[in-house]
Amino acid sequence: MADDQGQQKRGKSGLHRQTSSMSRTSCHSRSSSCVSSSSKEGSAKKTNGNISRELTRTDTQINIKGKGTKTATLYLSQSHSKVKLPNSAERPRGIIRQKTSSDTSQQTTGTRSRQTTFVSQDNGFSEPPKIKKDLKREFTFTGYDIMEDCDPPAPLPTDPDEIERHGYVNVYINACKSLGITPVTLIVNSLMAPKLVMRSRSVGSKAARAIFIALVGNQRICGLDLEDNWLGAEGASAIAELLPQNNLITEINISENRIGGDGIRALAAVMQDNQTVRKLNISGSELYDHDAKYLAEIIENNVWLRELRASHNKFGEVGGLYLGPAIANNDTLEILDLSWNHLRRQGAQAVAAGLEDNGGLLILDLSWNGLSRAGCRTLGLSLAENYTLEQLDLTCNRVDAIAVGSLLEGLRWNESLVTLKLGQNPITPDVALLILKTIEKAPNSVLRELDLTDVVVDEEFVTSLKKMQQKRVLRARTGPIINKGEGILAQDAGTFLTNNPMKAMFDFMNERGYRVIDLFKRYDNDNTHTVSTQDFTKGLLNVHLPLTVGQLEELVNELDSDKDGKIELRDLTEAETNHRRKMFRRKQKMALKETSNKQRTKTQKAKNRKKRTLEAIPDVDSV
Repeated sequence: MADDQGQQKRGKSGLHRQTSSMSRTSCHSRSSSCVSSSSKEGSAKKTNGNISRELTRTDTQINIKGKGTKTATLYLSQSHSKVKLPNSAERPRGIIRQKTSSDTSQQTTGTRSRQTTFVSQDNGFSEPPKIKKDLKREFTFTGYDIMEDCDPPAPLPTDPDEIERHGYVNVYINACKSLGITPVTLIVNSLMAPKLVMRSRSVGSKAARAIFIALVGNQRICGLDLEDNWLGAEGASAIAELLPQNNLITEINISENRIGGDGIRALAAVMQDNQTVRKLNISGSELYDHDAKYLAEIIENNVWLRELRASHNKFGEVGGLYLGPAIANNDTLEILDLSWNHLRRQGAQAVAAGLEDNGGLLILDLSWNGLSRAGCRTLGLSLAENYTLEQLDLTCNRVDAIAVGSLLEGLRWNESLVTLKLGQNPITPDVALLILKTIEKAPNSVLRELDLTDVVVDEEFVTSLKKMQQKRVLRARTGPIINKGEGILAQDAGTFLTNNPMKAMFDFMNERGYRVIDLFKRYDNDNTHTVSTQDFTKGLLNVHLPLTVGQLEELVNELDSDKDGKIELRDLTEAETNHRRKMFRRKQKMALKETSNKQRTKTQKAKNRKKRTLEAIPDVDSV
């Protein structure tokens, strides 16, 4: 018995050594006889009691129909269970059964092709067929490693626009790959649009650089609107690199991107010689006094720029000293926005003095600064000499009675200013009336819109305004209207506080019994059922329609649907029909709401009546 047990232990030990040896031999044999160059196999066996496991590593190709070819490494766990003979006594003790089975199974399903090889060997004993039937095998898929991923080639587009778009998209995606960032779907879909708009996405400077790389050869995009995307100085530098290579971009909005001094310096270096950009918005860029010198270089040297917005920065007294001479030397810029800065004292005086020699500005926005008395005194002298400025915004500039007097001295001789905004300043009702009388007495004044928002006026101001409107066109927006010694009578004088000029026009016509056809025929002298936008605007001003000049322009643009400079009778009647429909629907909703409220009130009253009745019934127990 002891000899048999020893012989059995030696047999098991020999099996373990032989299995390891066969594993190495099998691995070497498979690697040398591999048919496919992409197939590699390695094996390792573990023996635990009666279970022999073989881990097989196989590199195989998975052919997916329509999805390309993927080369993967499959890890399969193969378990062999030793099966006892039907009559265990017939097997001599100490002799280890060995078997050889080679099973090559290849399964192709249209989506996957897999090949697995299993190897086991015996010590020369053959096994009955019934034993092979009872052999148990267990396979476990434990994962795979993607070694290669190749998509099938996409069919090339044939449409010229698609070919062009395909090229732009490839350039953008390759730029994203080289910079290690994820492409943005919005950018991919906008590469063929006339204007690229992406606001408040916080994409950063790398994503911006990828966009600008894609725009180097782009022949479609003419405008960039990248407001609030954290581009920083690097993003501004990338734009500076793009502009010399792209001659189609005419509008750039990089406001609220905090480009700082380094960013504006990079832009100034290329903008001085740029001949394509017409609009530039660098508001909210964290620019300080000494950064204003780069902005001044753009204003003074670029003769192609028409609109420049630099609001919400931190230009102070020193910044104004840089900007003033640049404004004086420029005759091509038409719109300049320096609102929400810190222009005051000598800086405000320098900017105001620059307006005197400027021969091109149409709109100047200096709101929310600190011009005060000194700045207004210089500005009054400049208004007397300037002949191009049409709109001046001095909202919230600490303009008091003395400062208003200085402005009126220049306004008396000015012949170009159409809109003056003095709202939210410390102006009294008497000073407001003085402004109105000065405008009335100015011989050459063409002022048509006066904005005195939040400025209190009295009844005398309202009376004088109505008298002036009978002689000339003048729209005034004011604050509360008071009677001397009494309280507030109204909130505004002479204008509708509305965001819908179309509704205001039709309400005005209904109050006075005007018909659309009558109003139109008054200006359609040639009976062509068309009126120019200028004549129509002049007609609305003559009937004293209580709208501001800006609201009138918005109304006319809405009526001129085809933008041909003419208003047709059909456009006006359609607008009236749509207005009536909206009013009818609104009345229906109000009627339904009123009916619902009445029903709710009626139900509540019935409930209250029932409750009071129940409370009035005496309690039986108490009785």
